[in-house]
Amino acid sequence: SLVMQMIESIRSRSRQVPNLCVTTPGVVLKYSELFLPLRRLDGQDVQLKGGYKPIAAIIHAGGAIPVIGDVDCPGSRMFFLNTSAFRMADVVGTEWADMDGATFDRVTDKDAIEGYIRKYWNLATVQRNANGVIEDLNDLTLDRHA
Repeated sequence: SLVMQMIESIRSRSRQVPNLCVTTPGVVLKYSELFLPLRRLDGQDVQLKGGYKPIAAIIHAGGAIPVIGDVDCPGSRMFFLNTSAFRMADVVGTEWADMDGATFDRVTDKDAIEGYIRKYWNLATVQRNANGVIEDLNDLTLDRHA
């Protein structure tokens, strides 16, 4: 299947296996029959960081990959991610937001001042070939809105 081909392609390019699969709920619904032979339902309540629960686990020679349905995922795509290949990049550090020259401003009609701390982050990859995407999948979410 395309899923197994992608996993093996990533493994051959990077010598790593993806440990997370993210796609839209529409792709999950459309391809749920395809996931049946690849899915493990072992009665354990798996929970990922951030409170996410995978809908299934793709079983392959390297282990199990949890599948997450995300409404913010770009349509018709299935992303195979290796989470160890990503880092959070601190772009400017932590500093007071003083865009108008003043760090603190008065609060109208109160005996108070306010200030804002700003922080800019980017998600960066340190090993691009450890990730992959399958595009142009049938997505029920897109079909309903068309």
